[in-house]
Amino acid sequence: MVLSLQKIKIYVAVILFCYLCYFIQHFILSTGNMNCMVGERESKRAVLLKDESLEPFYRHIIDQRKIRQRKKTGDFKMEPYRDPRWRSRKPELQILLVSYINAGSTYLGNILRQNTRIFYVYHPVVVLLDYIEEYRGERMYLYKKPGGLRRKDLREHRVKNSTTESNVTMKQLSKDLINDFLDCNFTALDIASLTNLPYYHNAQTRNFSNCILDGSLVIYIKCLKLLYEACNNTDVTLVNSVQLPVKTAMSLLIQKPELKLIYLYRDPRATLWTQFNNGVYKWATLKRKAKLFCSSLLKDLMTAQNITKMFPNRFVSIKYEDLVRDTKDTFRSMYQILGLGELPKDVEDYITSGKRIVGCSDCVESDHNAWRLGMPYEGAGIIDMNCARVYKKLGYELITGQEHLRKVNQTLEFQSNFL
Repeated sequence: MVLSLQKIKIYVAVILFCYLCYFIQHFILSTGNMNCMVGERESKRAVLLKDESLEPFYRHIIDQRKIRQRKKTGDFKMEPYRDPRWRSRKPELQILLVSYINAGSTYLGNILRQNTRIFYVYHPVVVLLDYIEEYRGERMYLYKKPGGLRRKDLREHRVKNSTTESNVTMKQLSKDLINDFLDCNFTALDIASLTNLPYYHNAQTRNFSNCILDGSLVIYIKCLKLLYEACNNTDVTLVNSVQLPVKTAMSLLIQKPELKLIYLYRDPRATLWTQFNNGVYKWATLKRKAKLFCSSLLKDLMTAQNITKMFPNRFVSIKYEDLVRDTKDTFRSMYQILGLGELPKDVEDYITSGKRIVGCSDCVESDHNAWRLGMPYEGAGIIDMNCARVYKKLGYELITGQEHLRKVNQTLEFQSNFL
């Protein structure tokens, strides 16, 4: 019995000794690897990171529970995996284009982006909203803690989804997203926004688009430098955003002295008719849709009027109908207000050529009055009933009858000095 106890003690001592050796060895190797990593980062900062060196980052992204964070800041300990080329010089001029779905912002933005000085981003808030709806609020970032919205926020957003004003969380998300795009702060963006950046075969982001075809997160990190290069080759950033309250845009104007704002609006009847044809809502819900849309539009107009007083040299309002009728003069005037100088000849030539994007439902129509021939008179009456206050401020007439609606050679506009 005594011998058995002695043997047990010996076995326990051997096991403890083995564990002690293992932990000492593990500590030495970990410290050595860390020192090697720091030394390599200092000596080879300009070398593109290899997939192998990003393996720890990749594993942390896949298994969110294992992500290490600094206790004080909550940031990821991923500094060793940052490429020194992920820096952009601050754009000299930043422009935010705010409008509504099917109000002509794609047409306007497509002409603006023909200027090679401009780095162009298309409808980032729409991408954010669609992604959040699909993935129940979850958003994956490269260098930030994976974020999500509360179920309450999602429910509120579904009830009032005409603009992001429906809840505070969505407003802040939209503001942060646009701010990061304006500053070319790509490492702060979520994966969905980065994926949808190369929209409509944008030449500026084509290299990035081709680079991320593999789709893995490691590839995204390696390709990110291409976005910074594209931004650094321009001196103006332009974000084209719909579903963004003008009040949010105003807060960005206050925050960013280098920012200028374009506000594009269109006859609500034309906008709502085009939205219906593109499946944004069902005809049976027209009354509710018109009420929500013009209620939001009225709030935007009141805010826009305040902006004209506070920032008269940093704000330009454009009526879609004027843009279609006299595109060149509208752009010349806009260029002067925005501080872009003279309208470049290649942009003038593009306007004259009348090119349009294939498959674009938000681009200019050959006849901007086409909606008057297709919309039922009853539908126009429902919209008039809910949008009369907006018409007075923007300069649109009420429709008095079916003959008035169909007579396209008779304008529905009058002069308004509200904006």
